Amino acid sequence: VRIPTPRAPPGKLNIVEEIKNLKKFGEEALRREDTLKKLEVLAMEGERNRRLMSEGGVHKSLILFLVKCTREEEEEEGQRRTKGYLDESLRLLHLIGVPLNDARTILIENDRILESLTLVLNQQDFLNKAYTIVLLRNLTENTSSHIVERLSAEIFKGIIGFLRDVVSSFNRVKPNVSATVQPSNSRVRNKAPSKLDHSVVIKQGVTAAMMILLETSSWSRNRTILVDLGAVSELIELEINSTGEKRTTELVLGILSRLCCCADGRAEFLAHRCGIAIVTKRLLRVSAAADDRALSILSTVSKYSPESEVVEEMVSVKTVDKLCSVIRIDCGLSLKEKAKEILRDHFDEWKKFPCIDVALVTKLLSSSHKDRL
Repeated sequence: VRIPTPRAPPGKLNIVEEIKNLKKFGEEALRREDTLKKLEVLAMEGERNRRLMSEGGVHKSLILFLVKCTREEEEEEGQRRTKGYLDESLRLLHLIGVPLNDARTILIENDRILESLTLVLNQQDFLNKAYTIVLLRNLTENTSSHIVERLSAEIFKGIIGFLRDVVSSFNRVKPNVSATVQPSNSRVRNKAPSKLDHSVVIKQGVTAAMMILLETSSWSRNRTILVDLGAVSELIELEINSTGEKRTTELVLGILSRLCCCADGRAEFLAHRCGIAIVTKRLLRVSAAADDRALSILSTVSKYSPESEVVEEMVSVKTVDKLCSVIRIDCGLSLKEKAKEILRDHFDEWKKFPCIDVALVTKLLSSSHKDRL
């Protein structure tokens, strides 16, 4: 007995039909007034629909359409019309993502994609920047290291500009009652936020931005570009204004530790009045990974920067006290050794400050990891 193929009730969107329609008509279908909206509604319905879209190659059609839209948007007459297409394409791509196997090759096969994403990153739309950075991370995460190594300065400029906007939003927006008071209805309280919830998207954008910066800062050429673009200051400001997310702090400290490997990076770090202070504050408060990165920053800065300037600042913000705590508490041996090295390198300078307990520092420096204090 033949079982008829289930059909969607009249008026209800059918995901399979929409994908077939997109495959058949391509860009023409996407330019129809309601196609992108229909696909977004279907994507929001559940994981099954998003999986079918990925399997059907919807993300490829959207990326090619995105490239076309950004080219048209450069022409003044097409700006208003294509802005809507651009917004909806980025939202839909954010919902369905790019499968790992396709992400590895998309950038290699189409060199216009990075150019298009760069144009979006350097526009004014804050939310579109977040969508674009998440997409960029999705595309670069497992692609050729040559592409990641050679990302343009304009892309970095857009990413740092996005982080600057995030910091500005922290300073500008005060939490309102609805954001701070938990609803009394447990079903409302426990409801998961939408994948397109603005706060969720911005948070994902920040994480993706820092993952890109952490990976790309492995190369000297990129470190130089990032420092010249003011990345050090923006990262410090981001950490000062952050809500205490462990992952955010680990990423910020990781990037700063790499940027401080170059002289200009260290100079920018010391030029910020809160640089050493915020790193000292995070030490022993976040995680072992954060401690390791914080100590790497303090070690590099104290070793290769003007001694008197660094020593005075470290005494002022109680870095010396924190280093002593690292040696005294139960933590990794490598962390203790890094702390000892910093204290030992500047011991003669520490002694000049009456607020420093020289006897304690001397005892800690002479102790072994087996000693119990």
